[in-house]
Amino acid sequence: MASKNNNAKKLPSKKYLDSIFTVDGSKLIHKNYRDRVKAGPNLEGKSAGKVQYDGRVQIVIEKEWFLRSRIIWKMVTGKDPKYIIDHDNGDCSDDNFYNLKDRTLTNNQRNSNRRLNSNNTTGICGLERITQNGYKYWRAKYVGKILYTGNNKEIALERLEKARKNDPNYIN
Repeated sequence: MASKNNNAKKLPSKKYLDSIFTVDGSKLIHKNYRDRVKAGPNLEGKSAGKVQYDGRVQIVIEKEWFLRSRIIWKMVTGKDPKYIIDHDNGDCSDDNFYNLKDRTLTNNQRNSNRRLNSNNTTGICGLERITQNGYKYWRAKYVGKILYTGNNKEIALERLEKARKNDPNYIN
């Protein structure tokens, strides 16, 4: 049985979130801003949050940082995410609700394994052609585990396919 995401901070209530934000696609728009913040620029009607280095957006509520994706999840479903919010299309800045999935860490990693890494030159997820110290070899990886390292591409592909077939949670 998968464990809950115990590291995540509990979000404010849906009622409170609905009183301070409006969901607009993948954005949260401030509302009733002056009722909460008396000084500084008036952000009423403006998009909330700060983009982080990895593309995710964080938002401060009552002096605590929260991920926008988790806030949108709670505003739409009424519940805190049970596990980790995964972006189905791999774009961490796309917080449209249809793109958000509440997944275990393992399933989140499986989803990311479906997409090609930007430096993948083989065209096959999980298969890498490595050059190190003048030697070239193949590496097959699945869910962070190295399945094969060697000179035989066919063996690497077989091990990768076997790992996927034996995984009941594999997402095609």
